[in-house]
Amino acid sequence: MGIKNNEALKINVGFYSWRFLFLQGMPKYIHTLIFFFLLNTVGFAQKDNPDVFLKKKDSLNKAVIGTPYPDFTHSGDDGIIYSKKKMLGKKYYINFWFEGCRPCMDEMSSLILLNNKLKNTSNEFISFSWDVPSTIKRVREEKKLNFIIIPISREECDRLNFTNGFPKHIVVDEKGNVEYISSFFKSNEETIKEITALLLIKKSVQ
Repeated sequence: MGIKNNEALKINVGFYSWRFLFLQGMPKYIHTLIFFFLLNTVGFAQKDNPDVFLKKKDSLNKAVIGTPYPDFTHSGDDGIIYSKKKMLGKKYYINFWFEGCRPCMDEMSSLILLNNKLKNTSNEFISFSWDVPSTIKRVREEKKLNFIIIPISREECDRLNFTNGFPKHIVVDEKGNVEYISSFFKSNEETIKEITALLLIKKSVQ
């Protein structure tokens, strides 16, 4: 092809990171085509091995159960400040989502039902999203969401959900430790029942 000093295209995939070295002399549009081709190839490879993917997430989830939940202090879209310190002594449920996450959007109706079950209890229901406030407001109106949404950065979402993807469901106990963590709803009815039971069980705080 008359291309001098051809370099083999190298891909280093580690912790979902990519580094590309394009063939010298090739048009930029070819670079773009190669880029999207490789993304799709990796995407299909992940879909072909769902069990491996889910087992890895499950292993990461189990590793944090019983550990202290990270400290946080953020303002919700209701104007109230929420923090780990303020919620010590009560159990609370945390959900992580963003609009571009299809599984997150599919679970919204279940989250509404879960929040309804927790009303008139001492438990808190909060959710974190890295979407911009205008997007959060639109999603709230479209989905008729009835729970607190706390807008934070993507980096802060990763810190608070242990860099283990979206959606994420976490129950923090009265002492501020992780009691439950899951990446997906097993089923609407089963997961709501499981999380509700955990939240309504009282433990003494020593």
